[in-house]
Amino acid sequence: MKYKIEDISVIIPTYNRSSEILETLKNMRKANVKEILIIDQSRIMEEASKIKRICSELNESGLQIKYNHFDFASTAMARNKGIEISDPSSKIISFIDDDVTIQENYFETIISKFNSHPEVWGVTAYIPEEVSKLDLILDKTIRNLFNLRKYEDSSCRILCPYCNTYPLKLTKDIYAQWFPGVTMSYKKDIFNKYHFDNCLGGYSLAEDMQFSYSLFLANPRALLLTPDTLVEHRFSAVERADIKKMSYINQVDHFYFYWKYESSFSKIKHYWCIFGIFILRTLQILNFKTKSFKKWYYFVTSLVYCFTHKKSIKEGKVREWLK
Repeated sequence: MKYKIEDISVIIPTYNRSSEILETLKNMRKANVKEILIIDQSRIMEEASKIKRICSELNESGLQIKYNHFDFASTAMARNKGIEISDPSSKIISFIDDDVTIQENYFETIISKFNSHPEVWGVTAYIPEEVSKLDLILDKTIRNLFNLRKYEDSSCRILCPYCNTYPLKLTKDIYAQWFPGVTMSYKKDIFNKYHFDNCLGGYSLAEDMQFSYSLFLANPRALLLTPDTLVEHRFSAVERADIKKMSYINQVDHFYFYWKYESSFSKIKHYWCIFGIFILRTLQILNFKTKSFKKWYYFVTSLVYCFTHKKSIKEGKVREWLK
């Protein structure tokens, strides 16, 4: 089967980010896709009204935008809902975050890769990352020692739940073990069997990694990462979790991922990574800043929570700590 751009349904989950989604959609004005589904979960009604109005105005310029508002707040659920309500005739599902800028050749490149690599189930664009000299030194020494950060020019792997590699420089297509959720496109028929994990409600850090890794385990050539088109993650600060929530989300989601695919990872590596994070958090509090101490404190309390709630986390109750 040969795919074309008109086979693509684009799904964009959003949450109280009217200004961000406006910029993202403006960047897609020339996209000749089948449809763009906005899955809006905004709780601030003023933001929801703005997003709906933006979609209506851009529709008049030719984009096929379909606005949808739902009361749940979950990226995973939003993606699953988008798949469910997508046009029955679409053949490719393309997920794009609401704070992302794509290149003009983005959809053309995605389609060409699916057509030239019929064995793949998913294709994603490369996200260039600028790393400071200091961070690079820390990454290649201390973080590397604890398996927390590794750079590989032509591989994208998951070494353990706390360490997933990403190419610092990419010059050719590669098969990957995971995809960042910023942008990713999949053949629609795989969703007859695979879905994003709805247990990961609200803001989450692992729903994209879990989903893509499950595809890799089923098919080592399922995921293709290409540098032939690039994306920019503008990384909006709107609706990011505070230090406590981020600490618990980060810890619980990674433990959930570890216990879900425990047979794939070394237990020693997993706990060595956690020990490394503890050492780094401890060193950071030496700057005597309140923020650093909070990060250390909530890292410890979230770690204790994971060990004392192992059974419930393994069962998928990953947001019980919010109660």
